Amino acid sequence: MMNYQESLHFLYALGNEMPAAKFDLENIRRLCDALGNPERTFSSVLIAGTNGKGATAATLYSILLQTGWTVGCYISPHLVSPLERIRVGRVCISEQDFASRISQIAETAKALLKSGALQSHPTFFEILTAAMYCHFAAAGVRLAVLEVGMGGRLDATNISHPQLTLITSLGMDHQHYLGTSLEEIAAEKAGIIRPGVPILLGPVPAVAECVVKNKAQEIGAPLVRIYHSASIVLRSCTDGVQSFDMKTAQGEYHDLCAPLRGPQQVHSSTMAVLAAEWIGRHFGPITVAQIRDGVKATAWPGRIHVVREQPRIILDGAHNPDAAENLVRFLDAEFAGGDLLVIFGAMRDKDFLTFGHLLFPRARRVFLARSKNSRSAEVDTLVAAFRPDFPEKMIGSTSLAQALEEAVSLARPESWIVVTGSLYLVGEAMRILNLDPLAPVR
Repeated sequence: MMNYQESLHFLYALGNEMPAAKFDLENIRRLCDALGNPERTFSSVLIAGTNGKGATAATLYSILLQTGWTVGCYISPHLVSPLERIRVGRVCISEQDFASRISQIAETAKALLKSGALQSHPTFFEILTAAMYCHFAAAGVRLAVLEVGMGGRLDATNISHPQLTLITSLGMDHQHYLGTSLEEIAAEKAGIIRPGVPILLGPVPAVAECVVKNKAQEIGAPLVRIYHSASIVLRSCTDGVQSFDMKTAQGEYHDLCAPLRGPQQVHSSTMAVLAAEWIGRHFGPITVAQIRDGVKATAWPGRIHVVREQPRIILDGAHNPDAAENLVRFLDAEFAGGDLLVIFGAMRDKDFLTFGHLLFPRARRVFLARSKNSRSAEVDTLVAAFRPDFPEKMIGSTSLAQALEEAVSLARPESWIVVTGSLYLVGEAMRILNLDPLAPVR
Protein backbone atom coordinates (compact mmCIF):
# COMPACT_ATOMS: atom_id res chain seq x y z
CA MET A 1 0.00 0.00 0.00
CA MET A 2 1.20 3.51 -0.83
CA ASN A 3 1.51 6.20 1.80
CA TYR A 4 0.03 9.63 1.15
CA GLN A 5 3.08 11.15 -0.53
CA GLU A 6 3.49 8.06 -2.71
CA SER A 7 -0.17 8.24 -3.73
CA LEU A 8 0.28 11.88 -4.75
CA HIS A 9 3.38 11.01 -6.75
CA PHE A 10 1.47 8.20 -8.48
CA LEU A 11 -1.39 10.52 -9.40
CA TYR A 12 0.70 13.38 -10.69
CA ALA A 13 2.89 11.00 -12.66
CA LEU A 14 -0.20 10.23 -14.75
CA GLY A 15 0.02 13.74 -16.17
CA ASN A 16 -2.44 16.57 -16.43
CA GLU A 17 -6.09 15.59 -16.04
CA MET A 18 -7.37 17.73 -18.91
CA PRO A 19 -6.22 15.71 -21.95
CA ALA A 20 -8.40 12.80 -20.81
CA ALA A 21 -11.59 14.80 -21.08
CA LYS A 22 -12.59 13.47 -24.50
CA PHE A 23 -12.02 9.79 -23.73
CA ASP A 24 -15.14 7.64 -23.65
CA LEU A 25 -16.52 6.26 -20.38
CA GLU A 26 -15.41 2.68 -20.96
CA ASN A 27 -12.34 2.91 -18.72
CA ILE A 28 -14.14 4.32 -15.69
CA ARG A 29 -17.04 1.88 -16.15
CA ARG A 30 -14.77 -1.17 -16.30
CA LEU A 31 -12.73 0.08 -13.38
CA CYS A 32 -15.82 0.59 -11.23
CA ASP A 33 -17.23 -2.78 -12.30
CA ALA A 34 -14.06 -4.40 -10.98
CA LEU A 35 -14.36 -2.40 -7.75
CA GLY A 36 -17.90 -3.69 -7.14
CA ASN A 37 -19.76 -0.68 -8.58
CA PRO A 38 -19.45 1.65 -5.59
CA GLU A 39 -21.13 4.41 -7.63
CA ARG A 40 -24.43 2.53 -7.31
CA THR A 41 -24.47 2.50 -3.50
CA PHE A 42 -25.63 6.09 -2.95
CA SER A 43 -28.02 8.61 -4.44
CA SER A 44 -26.61 11.73 -6.06
CA VAL A 45 -27.21 15.15 -7.56
CA LEU A 46 -25.04 15.78 -10.63
CA ILE A 47 -24.14 19.40 -11.41
CA ALA A 48 -22.67 20.68 -14.68
CA GLY A 49 -22.22 24.16 -16.13
CA THR A 50 -19.69 26.58 -17.54
CA ASN A 51 -19.72 28.78 -14.43
CA GLY A 52 -21.50 28.55 -11.09
CA LYS A 53 -21.49 24.77 -10.74
CA GLY A 54 -18.99 24.83 -7.89
CA ALA A 55 -20.81 27.54 -5.92
CA THR A 56 -24.13 25.77 -6.48
CA ALA A 57 -22.63 22.47 -5.33
CA ALA A 58 -21.10 24.12 -2.26
CA THR A 59 -24.39 25.82 -1.34
CA LEU A 60 -26.48 22.68 -1.81
CA TYR A 61 -23.96 20.67 0.20
CA SER A 62 -24.03 23.25 2.98
CA ILE A 63 -27.82 22.94 3.10
CA LEU A 64 -27.68 19.13 3.20
CA LEU A 65 -25.18 19.25 6.07
CA GLN A 66 -27.90 20.88 8.19
CA THR A 67 -30.09 17.77 7.90
CA GLY A 68 -27.81 15.41 9.82
CA TRP A 69 -27.80 12.90 6.95
CA THR A 70 -24.56 11.27 5.88
CA VAL A 71 -23.79 13.31 2.79
CA GLY A 72 -20.79 13.56 0.47
CA CYS A 73 -19.44 16.15 -1.93
CA TYR A 74 -17.05 15.85 -4.87
CA ILE A 75 -15.55 18.98 -6.44
CA SER A 76 -12.80 19.88 -8.90
CA PRO A 77 -10.26 21.21 -9.25
CA HIS A 78 -8.71 21.60 -5.82
CA LEU A 79 -6.97 24.76 -4.68
CA VAL A 80 -4.20 23.45 -2.41
CA SER A 81 -4.63 19.71 -1.86
CA PRO A 82 -6.52 16.95 -3.70
CA LEU A 83 -8.01 16.00 -0.32
CA GLU A 84 -10.34 18.99 -0.79
CA ARG A 85 -12.12 17.21 -3.62
CA ILE A 86 -13.63 14.37 -1.58
CA ARG A 87 -15.69 15.25 1.50
CA VAL A 88 -18.03 13.36 3.80
CA GLY A 89 -19.86 15.42 6.38
CA ARG A 90 -17.80 18.42 7.38
CA VAL A 91 -14.38 16.92 6.74
CA CYS A 92 -12.24 16.07 3.75
CA ILE A 93 -10.95 12.59 3.15
CA SER A 94 -7.95 11.87 5.39
CA GLU A 95 -4.45 11.34 4.02
CA GLN A 96 -4.60 7.72 5.19
CA ASP A 97 -7.95 7.01 3.52
CA PHE A 98 -6.85 8.84 0.38
CA ALA A 99 -3.70 6.72 0.10
CA SER A 100 -5.71 3.56 0.78
CA ARG A 101 -8.26 4.32 -1.95
CA ILE A 102 -5.61 5.28 -4.51
CA SER A 103 -3.63 2.12 -3.70
CA GLN A 104 -6.73 -0.06 -4.12
CA ILE A 105 -7.60 1.52 -7.46
CA ALA A 106 -4.02 1.42 -8.73
CA GLU A 107 -3.81 -2.32 -8.04
CA THR A 108 -7.19 -2.92 -9.66
CA ALA A 109 -6.17 -0.94 -12.74
CA LYS A 110 -2.90 -2.86 -12.94
CA ALA A 111 -4.74 -6.19 -12.92
CA LEU A 112 -7.24 -5.00 -15.55
CA LEU A 113 -4.45 -3.79 -17.80
CA LYS A 114 -2.63 -7.09 -17.46
CA SER A 115 -5.77 -9.04 -18.39
CA GLY A 116 -6.53 -6.79 -21.33
CA ALA A 117 -9.80 -5.55 -19.82
CA LEU A 118 -8.47 -2.00 -20.02
CA GLN A 119 -6.90 -0.68 -23.20
CA SER A 120 -5.15 2.23 -21.45
CA HIS A 121 -4.28 3.27 -17.93
CA PRO A 122 -7.00 5.26 -16.13
CA THR A 123 -6.31 8.97 -16.04
CA PHE A 124 -5.70 11.32 -13.11
CA PHE A 125 -9.38 12.33 -13.00
CA GLU A 126 -10.68 8.79 -13.50
CA ILE A 127 -8.54 7.53 -10.61
CA LEU A 128 -9.71 10.34 -8.32
CA THR A 129 -13.34 9.85 -9.31
CA ALA A 130 -13.14 6.12 -8.63
CA ALA A 131 -11.53 6.91 -5.27
CA MET A 132 -14.48 9.16 -4.48
CA TYR A 133 -16.99 6.46 -5.38
CA CYS A 134 -15.19 3.93 -3.13
CA HIS A 135 -14.86 6.38 -0.24
CA PHE A 136 -18.53 7.37 -0.35
CA ALA A 137 -19.59 3.73 -0.49
CA ALA A 138 -17.40 2.80 2.50
CA ALA A 139 -18.61 5.82 4.50
CA GLY A 140 -22.27 4.92 3.99
CA VAL A 141 -23.09 8.15 2.16
CA ARG A 142 -26.81 8.49 1.61
CA LEU A 143 -26.74 11.39 -0.84
CA ALA A 144 -23.82 12.96 -2.69
CA VAL A 145 -23.41 16.25 -4.51
CA LEU A 146 -21.19 15.64 -7.54
CA GLU A 147 -19.65 18.49 -9.50
CA VAL A 148 -18.85 17.55 -13.10
CA GLY A 149 -15.17 18.06 -13.86
CA MET A 150 -15.66 19.35 -17.40
CA GLY A 151 -18.37 19.01 -20.00
CA GLY A 152 -20.71 16.28 -18.89
CA ARG A 153 -21.31 13.60 -21.50
CA LEU A 154 -17.84 12.04 -21.21
CA ASP A 155 -16.94 13.13 -17.70
CA ALA A 156 -16.09 10.33 -15.26
CA THR A 157 -18.82 11.52 -12.89
CA ASN A 158 -21.37 10.68 -15.57
CA ILE A 159 -21.43 6.96 -14.75
CA SER A 160 -23.17 7.86 -11.49
CA HIS A 161 -26.90 7.36 -11.11
CA PRO A 162 -28.27 10.81 -10.21
CA GLN A 163 -31.79 11.40 -9.00
CA LEU A 164 -31.54 15.07 -10.01
CA THR A 165 -29.33 16.88 -12.55
CA LEU A 166 -28.46 20.57 -12.80
CA ILE A 167 -26.94 22.77 -15.49
CA THR A 168 -26.06 26.11 -13.91
CA SER A 169 -24.91 28.13 -16.94
CA LEU A 170 -23.65 27.72 -20.48
CA GLY A 171 -20.93 29.78 -22.12
CA MET A 172 -17.76 29.57 -24.17
CA ASP A 173 -15.01 27.63 -22.38
CA HIS A 174 -12.87 24.54 -23.01
CA GLN A 175 -13.57 24.86 -26.73
CA HIS A 176 -10.66 22.55 -27.58
CA TYR A 177 -12.46 19.73 -25.77
CA LEU A 178 -16.17 20.59 -25.89
CA GLY A 179 -16.72 22.27 -29.25
CA THR A 180 -16.36 25.67 -30.86
CA SER A 181 -20.00 26.79 -30.71
CA LEU A 182 -22.41 27.35 -27.83
CA GLU A 183 -24.68 24.68 -29.29
CA GLU A 184 -21.87 22.08 -29.25
CA ILE A 185 -20.89 22.97 -25.69
CA ALA A 186 -24.53 22.81 -24.58
CA ALA A 187 -24.85 19.34 -26.13
CA GLU A 188 -21.83 18.13 -24.13
CA LYS A 189 -23.21 19.54 -20.87
CA ALA A 190 -26.65 18.09 -21.65
CA GLY A 191 -25.03 14.66 -21.71
CA ILE A 192 -25.76 14.39 -17.97
CA ILE A 193 -29.53 14.36 -18.58
CA ARG A 194 -31.21 11.03 -17.76
CA PRO A 195 -34.58 9.56 -18.79
CA GLY A 196 -37.18 10.40 -16.17
CA VAL A 197 -34.73 12.39 -14.04
CA PRO A 198 -35.54 16.10 -13.59
CA ILE A 199 -33.05 18.56 -15.08
CA LEU A 200 -32.88 21.95 -13.35
CA LEU A 201 -31.63 24.62 -15.76
CA GLY A 202 -30.17 27.98 -14.80
CA PRO A 203 -30.23 31.19 -16.84
CA VAL A 204 -28.63 30.34 -20.19
CA PRO A 205 -28.65 31.88 -23.70
CA ALA A 206 -31.66 30.99 -25.84
CA VAL A 207 -29.67 28.88 -28.33
CA ALA A 208 -28.21 26.81 -25.49
CA GLU A 209 -31.58 26.44 -23.77
CA CYS A 210 -33.01 25.07 -27.02
CA VAL A 211 -30.34 22.33 -27.10
CA VAL A 212 -31.04 21.34 -23.49
CA LYS A 213 -34.80 21.45 -24.01
CA ASN A 214 -34.60 19.23 -27.10
CA LYS A 215 -32.36 16.72 -25.31
CA ALA A 216 -34.71 16.59 -22.31
CA GLN A 217 -37.74 16.06 -24.55
CA GLU A 218 -35.94 13.42 -26.61
CA ILE A 219 -35.19 11.19 -23.63
CA GLY A 220 -38.14 12.08 -21.41
CA ALA A 221 -36.54 14.17 -18.66
CA PRO A 222 -38.68 16.82 -16.94
CA LEU A 223 -37.12 20.25 -17.57
CA VAL A 224 -37.34 22.81 -14.77
CA ARG A 225 -36.16 26.38 -15.47
CA ILE A 226 -35.21 28.45 -12.44
CA TYR A 227 -36.76 31.63 -13.82
CA HIS A 228 -40.10 29.79 -14.02
CA SER A 229 -39.69 28.27 -10.56
CA ALA A 230 -38.48 31.10 -8.33
CA SER A 231 -38.96 34.84 -8.04
CA ILE A 232 -36.23 36.94 -6.46
CA VAL A 233 -36.35 40.36 -4.82
CA LEU A 234 -32.99 41.87 -3.88
CA ARG A 235 -32.97 43.52 -0.45
CA SER A 236 -29.43 44.84 -0.13
CA CYS A 237 -25.86 44.45 -1.33
CA THR A 238 -22.94 45.14 1.02
CA ASP A 239 -19.41 44.75 -0.33
CA GLY A 240 -20.71 42.46 -3.06
CA VAL A 241 -22.63 40.17 -0.67
CA GLN A 242 -26.31 40.16 -1.57
CA SER A 243 -29.34 39.66 0.62
CA PHE A 244 -32.58 38.66 -1.10
CA ASP A 245 -36.07 37.24 -0.72
CA MET A 246 -37.07 34.16 -2.68
CA LYS A 247 -40.51 32.80 -3.42
CA THR A 248 -41.02 29.33 -4.92
CA ALA A 249 -44.02 27.09 -5.44
CA GLN A 250 -43.08 25.35 -2.20
CA GLY A 251 -42.31 28.25 0.12
CA GLU A 252 -41.02 31.71 0.85
CA TYR A 253 -37.54 32.57 2.10
CA HIS A 254 -36.95 36.02 3.52
CA ASP A 255 -33.56 37.73 3.79
CA LEU A 256 -31.45 34.89 2.41
CA CYS A 257 -27.77 35.73 2.40
CA ALA A 258 -24.80 33.67 1.23
CA PRO A 259 -21.34 34.97 2.25
CA LEU A 260 -20.13 34.74 -1.36
CA ARG A 261 -19.47 37.90 -3.34
CA GLY A 262 -20.53 38.68 -6.89
CA PRO A 263 -23.73 39.28 -8.84
CA GLN A 264 -23.86 35.66 -10.02
CA GLN A 265 -24.22 34.23 -6.51
CA VAL A 266 -27.98 34.83 -6.35
CA HIS A 267 -28.37 32.39 -9.25
CA SER A 268 -26.18 29.81 -7.52
CA SER A 269 -28.16 30.12 -4.29
CA THR A 270 -31.45 29.88 -6.17
CA MET A 271 -30.36 26.71 -7.95
CA ALA A 272 -29.28 25.18 -4.65
CA VAL A 273 -32.53 26.08 -2.86
CA LEU A 274 -34.67 24.62 -5.66
CA ALA A 275 -32.56 21.46 -5.63
CA ALA A 276 -32.90 21.24 -1.84
CA GLU A 277 -36.67 21.58 -2.10
CA TRP A 278 -36.79 18.71 -4.60
CA ILE A 279 -34.58 16.58 -2.34
CA GLY A 280 -36.82 17.41 0.60
CA ARG A 281 -39.84 16.09 -1.28
CA HIS A 282 -38.14 12.82 -2.23
CA PHE A 283 -35.57 12.00 0.48
CA GLY A 284 -36.94 13.45 3.69
CA PRO A 285 -37.98 16.81 5.06
CA ILE A 286 -35.67 19.81 4.77
CA THR A 287 -36.95 22.80 6.72
CA VAL A 288 -36.92 26.47 5.79
CA ALA A 289 -34.54 27.04 8.71
CA GLN A 290 -32.14 24.38 7.44
CA ILE A 291 -32.16 25.92 3.96
CA ARG A 292 -31.59 29.41 5.38
CA ASP A 293 -28.77 28.22 7.67
CA GLY A 294 -27.17 26.22 4.88
CA VAL A 295 -27.15 29.15 2.47
CA LYS A 296 -25.65 31.38 5.18
CA ALA A 297 -22.91 28.85 6.02
CA THR A 298 -21.77 28.27 2.42
CA ALA A 299 -18.00 28.20 1.94
CA TRP A 300 -16.52 28.39 -1.54
CA PRO A 301 -13.06 29.99 -1.36
CA GLY A 302 -11.06 31.44 -4.22
CA ARG A 303 -14.02 33.11 -5.91
CA ILE A 304 -14.10 36.89 -5.32
CA HIS A 305 -12.62 35.93 -1.98
CA VAL A 306 -11.25 38.69 0.27
CA VAL A 307 -8.24 37.28 2.14
CA ARG A 308 -6.50 40.43 3.47
CA GLU A 309 -7.14 44.12 4.06
CA GLN A 310 -5.03 47.29 3.73
CA PRO A 311 -4.29 46.66 1.01
CA ARG A 312 -7.25 44.45 0.23
CA ILE A 313 -6.26 41.23 -1.56
CA ILE A 314 -8.97 39.39 -3.49
CA LEU A 315 -8.54 35.95 -5.01
CA ASP A 316 -10.84 35.09 -7.90
CA GLY A 317 -10.49 31.94 -9.99
CA ALA A 318 -12.37 33.41 -12.96
CA HIS A 319 -10.90 31.82 -16.10
CA ASN A 320 -13.28 32.55 -18.97
CA PRO A 321 -15.00 35.65 -20.37
CA ASP A 322 -18.33 35.07 -18.60
CA ALA A 323 -16.58 34.79 -15.24
CA ALA A 324 -14.47 37.84 -16.07
CA GLU A 325 -17.66 39.80 -16.68
CA ASN A 326 -18.93 38.82 -13.22
CA LEU A 327 -15.67 40.00 -11.66
CA VAL A 328 -15.84 43.29 -13.59
CA ARG A 329 -19.46 43.85 -12.55
CA PHE A 330 -18.44 43.36 -8.92
CA LEU A 331 -15.53 45.80 -9.24
CA ASP A 332 -17.63 48.40 -11.07
CA ALA A 333 -20.29 48.23 -8.37
CA GLU A 334 -17.98 48.21 -5.35
CA PHE A 335 -14.71 49.85 -6.43
CA ALA A 336 -15.36 52.03 -9.48
CA GLY A 337 -12.50 54.49 -9.82
CA GLY A 338 -10.48 52.92 -7.00
CA ASP A 339 -6.79 52.07 -7.22
CA LEU A 340 -6.75 48.58 -8.69
CA LEU A 341 -3.73 46.34 -9.11
CA VAL A 342 -4.16 43.04 -10.97
CA ILE A 343 -2.05 39.90 -10.81
CA PHE A 344 -2.98 37.81 -13.82
CA GLY A 345 -2.08 34.36 -15.12
CA ALA A 346 -3.98 31.98 -17.38
CA MET A 347 -3.92 28.58 -19.00
CA ARG A 348 -2.62 28.84 -22.55
CA ASP A 349 -5.76 27.21 -23.98
CA LYS A 350 -8.04 29.87 -22.46
CA ASP A 351 -9.38 33.04 -24.08
CA PHE A 352 -7.12 35.24 -21.98
CA LEU A 353 -7.19 38.07 -24.53
CA THR A 354 -10.92 38.68 -24.04
CA PHE A 355 -10.51 38.31 -20.28
CA GLY A 356 -7.70 40.87 -20.14
CA HIS A 357 -9.46 43.42 -22.30
CA LEU A 358 -12.47 43.27 -19.99
CA LEU A 359 -10.47 43.76 -16.79
CA PHE A 360 -7.20 45.56 -17.49
CA PRO A 361 -8.62 49.00 -18.45
CA ARG A 362 -9.65 49.36 -14.79
CA ALA A 363 -6.17 48.64 -13.39
CA ARG A 364 -3.23 50.95 -12.65
CA ARG A 365 -0.75 48.07 -13.04
CA VAL A 366 -1.04 44.45 -14.22
CA PHE A 367 1.51 41.92 -12.98
CA LEU A 368 1.67 38.94 -15.33
CA ALA A 369 2.62 35.67 -13.64
CA ARG A 370 2.70 31.96 -14.37
CA SER A 371 1.44 29.22 -12.08
CA LYS A 372 3.35 25.96 -11.85
CA ASN A 373 0.68 24.08 -13.79
CA SER A 374 2.07 22.66 -17.04
CA ARG A 375 -0.80 24.22 -19.03
CA SER A 376 -0.01 27.75 -17.85
CA ALA A 377 0.74 30.39 -20.47
CA GLU A 378 4.30 31.69 -20.34
CA VAL A 379 4.76 35.21 -19.02
CA ASP A 380 6.47 36.26 -22.27
CA THR A 381 3.39 35.08 -24.19
CA LEU A 382 1.08 37.17 -21.99
CA VAL A 383 3.34 40.22 -22.22
CA ALA A 384 3.44 39.98 -26.01
CA ALA A 385 -0.35 39.62 -26.13
CA PHE A 386 -1.20 42.59 -23.91
CA ARG A 387 1.62 45.11 -24.14
CA PRO A 388 0.47 46.59 -27.51
CA ASP A 389 -2.85 47.68 -25.97
CA PHE A 390 -1.65 48.36 -22.41
CA PRO A 391 2.00 49.42 -22.82
CA GLU A 392 2.28 51.36 -19.56
CA LYS A 393 0.57 48.79 -17.36
CA MET A 394 2.21 45.43 -18.06
CA ILE A 395 4.84 44.06 -15.64
CA GLY A 396 6.22 40.58 -16.28
CA SER A 397 6.99 38.69 -13.06
CA THR A 398 9.42 35.82 -12.64
CA SER A 399 7.05 34.12 -10.18
CA LEU A 400 3.70 34.57 -8.49
CA ALA A 401 5.46 35.19 -5.19
CA GLN A 402 7.39 38.05 -6.79
CA ALA A 403 4.20 39.46 -8.31
CA LEU A 404 2.47 39.45 -4.91
CA GLU A 405 5.44 41.09 -3.23
CA GLU A 406 5.73 43.81 -5.88
CA ALA A 407 1.99 44.47 -5.93
CA VAL A 408 1.86 44.89 -2.15
CA SER A 409 4.89 47.22 -2.22
CA LEU A 410 3.24 49.34 -4.92
CA ALA A 411 -0.18 49.40 -3.25
CA ARG A 412 -1.67 52.19 -1.18
CA PRO A 413 -3.65 51.41 1.99
CA GLU A 414 -6.90 51.87 0.05
CA SER A 415 -5.77 49.82 -2.99
CA TRP A 416 -7.29 46.54 -4.06
CA ILE A 417 -5.09 43.72 -5.39
CA VAL A 418 -6.95 41.12 -7.46
CA VAL A 419 -5.32 37.78 -8.27
CA THR A 420 -7.23 36.19 -11.13
CA GLY A 421 -7.25 34.35 -14.46
CA SER A 422 -6.89 30.78 -13.21
CA LEU A 423 -7.94 28.63 -10.26
CA TYR A 424 -4.45 27.13 -10.33
CA LEU A 425 -2.97 30.61 -9.88
CA VAL A 426 -5.39 31.27 -7.02
CA GLY A 427 -4.49 27.96 -5.36
CA GLU A 428 -0.81 28.79 -5.59
CA ALA A 429 -1.51 32.22 -4.09
CA MET A 430 -3.28 30.54 -1.18
CA ARG A 431 -0.20 28.40 -0.53
CA ILE A 432 2.11 31.43 -0.70
CA LEU A 433 -0.16 33.40 1.67
CA ASN A 434 -0.50 30.35 3.97
CA LEU A 435 -4.29 30.29 3.69
CA ASP A 436 -6.52 27.35 4.62
CA PRO A 437 -8.81 26.48 1.65
CA LEU A 438 -11.34 25.04 4.12
CA ALA A 439 -11.60 28.13 6.33
CA PRO A 440 -14.91 30.05 6.23
CA VAL A 441 -15.10 32.77 3.59
CA ARG A 442 -15.32 36.20 5.18
